[in-house]
Amino acid sequence: MATFGATSYIMKPYLQLLATHNKHYFLMFYKEGFCPENFKEMHHFNYSYQDLEEIFPKARIYAFKQYLCVEA
Repeated sequence: MATFGATSYIMKPYLQLLATHNKHYFLMFYKEGFCPENFKEMHHFNYSYQDLEEIFPKARIYAFKQYLCVEA
């Protein structure tokens, strides 16, 4: 479960850096309003579908259960 939603803890400027590299990646973010009970005490960022489209304009973005997936 550690990798599911792990990118929700990364600040937007660092995600933008990742997006500028022409590498293949698969990222999973928590859907807005979701956070696993085990991690409720930790601060994470709520990225919406629109936020992810803005950060990763060339990626495929889709919902999977309680996550938003970004694939490029």
